[in-house]
Amino acid sequence: MRMSRFLAAIALGIGIVISTTDVFAQDVQAAYFVVTNDGSSYQGQLVENVVGQHVTIRLASGELRTFQAGEVRAQGNVGSGATVQQQQQVDALTAIAQMRAQALAQSLAVTPGTPGAPPVAYTGPDAVQIHITKANDSEGTLYGETVSGWQPVCTMPCTTTVDPKVDYKLHNSDAFRFPAGAPLDLIADTGGHRAFRAIGWTMIGLSIAGVALGSLVAGGIFTSNSMAETPDEQKAQQQTRNSNLVAGLTIVGVSAAVLTVGIIFCAIHPSASLTTSSGVRLVKHSGPTLTLRGLAF
Repeated sequence: MRMSRFLAAIALGIGIVISTTDVFAQDVQAAYFVVTNDGSSYQGQLVENVVGQHVTIRLASGELRTFQAGEVRAQGNVGSGATVQQQQQVDALTAIAQMRAQALAQSLAVTPGTPGAPPVAYTGPDAVQIHITKANDSEGTLYGETVSGWQPVCTMPCTTTVDPKVDYKLHNSDAFRFPAGAPLDLIADTGGHRAFRAIGWTMIGLSIAGVALGSLVAGGIFTSNSMAETPDEQKAQQQTRNSNLVAGLTIVGVSAAVLTVGIIFCAIHPSASLTTSSGVRLVKHSGPTLTLRGLAF
C-alpha cells in the first residue's frame, strides 16, 4: 500500500516537472508577431509558416489564428512587446509616407498654369518677372507657345517669370513677346467679349420682334376693315393702307439693320490688349476688330 502511494507520488512529481518544463519552454520560445493590412497586430507562438500561402500562430489565449498571405503586411520573430510597438510605429510612418506620395502624385496630375494650379515659371538667366491682372478683376489665362502648341502659363491674377525669347498670347490676341529687363506690372483686357455677345443677342431678339411688328403693321392688322361707302372714305382708307405699308416696311428695314449689327456683335470678338503700368501696349491689333468705339485697325 505504502509502495503504491510512493510510486503515485513519484509519478505526480514527474508530471509536474514535465508540465513546468513545457511551460518554461513555451515562455522562452521566441514570440512571433503578425501585422495585418488594416494595422491590427497579433503576437503569439509560431505554429506554421508556409511562405506565400499562410502563417499560423498560437495566441496567449491558446487560440490558433491563421492569416492568409494577402492579409499580412509584416511578420517575424520579436523579443518583446516593445519590438511590436516599434513595428507598428514603422507601419504608421510608412502609411504617412504613402499618403504624402499620393498627394504629390495628385498635385503633379494638375496641369500647371490652369485654375488652381501653380503657374509655369521660366528659370533661365534672362527670365523676366511679371505680375499680370485682368482689368475687370476677373479670371483670364496667359498662354505660351511650346513644341506641343499653346499651353497655359498662368491664370490671372498671377505672378511668374517668362522667357523673352518665346511667344505668348491672350484670348484671341496676336502672339507677342515680353521685353527683356526689369519686372513688369501688367493689365490684361480681353475687350469685354461677354458684354458684346450679350448686346448682340439683345439686338437680335429686338430685331426679330421688330420684323414681326412691321409685318403686322404693313398688313393692316391695326387698321379698321369697315366698308367705305363714299369716294372720300375710300380714298382716306387707301391712304391709311399706304401709310401703314410704309411704316411697316420701315420697321422691317430698321429691324433688319439691327439684326445685322447684332450678328456682327456676336461674331466679331473684341481685341485683347496687354498694357504695362506705364502705358506701353504689348499686344497689337491683328486687323479690323469691333470695339466699343467702333472698328479698330
